[in-house]
Amino acid sequence: MPLFSGQAVLKASEFKFEPAAFRLAAGQPVKLVLQNGGAEAHDLRAFELGAGGTDIQVFAGPGEQSSVEFTPGRPGVFVFICTISGHEVKGMAGRVEVLAPGTGSPSPGVP
Repeated sequence: MPLFSGQAVLKASEFKFEPAAFRLAAGQPVKLVLQNGGAEAHDLRAFELGAGGTDIQVFAGPGEQSSVEFTPGRPGVFVFICTISGHEVKGMAGRVEVLAPGTGSPSPGVP
């Protein structure tokens, strides 16, 4: 599972994210880039990933790229999905593991 620092690039297509799991460091700003290589629109919504437990969302039309900047708020494991109707059930889901600040290792209690 890759550990991204500063920028995380995810590729979306029918019906998957690549990578489907990755790591970030809590408290470190990151630019999340969504590259849509598919023929349909896709988005990425990560639940409670941002500072203060806010959701993070970015949308990209077919063949487009879009980004959002945020700071992961706290260590833990967070789910992300494509919210376009029917895409999540077809496999467009993944997880982000946010590591404790300065540890470079999984946060306590995360397998």
